[in-house]
Amino acid sequence: MPEIITVKEDNTVSAKNKIVKGKTYTYKKNKYKVTKLTKKGGNVKYMSPVKKSVKKIKIPAKIKLKGKTFKVTAIYKKAFKKCKKLKKITTSKALGKKYKKLIRKSIR
Repeated sequence: MPEIITVKEDNTVSAKNKIVKGKTYTYKKNKYKVTKLTKKGGNVKYMSPVKKSVKKIKIPAKIKLKGKTFKVTAIYKKAFKKCKKLKKITTSKALGKKYKKLIRKSIR
């Protein structure tokens, strides 16, 4: 079946079942932005939880979007800004070390 691609008025391209770099996607109640694309997947940045009233957040090392595997490589600096009830953030070791200050500041 051919892939359907439409060009909108603002010259952005949208396609069914196609992942676009720079677009934000939802996976398990969290938002992720695609930063790099490859044939098998790519990299994503954790943006925020869908609901700001969450108490716990789990950021996995990898996520699956439309059949492709993406590695979570970054956390947006304002990801937890309005999460007032947040008590616990769980991440992979690599992300935990890299974003230690941001995570500690967000839980307080």
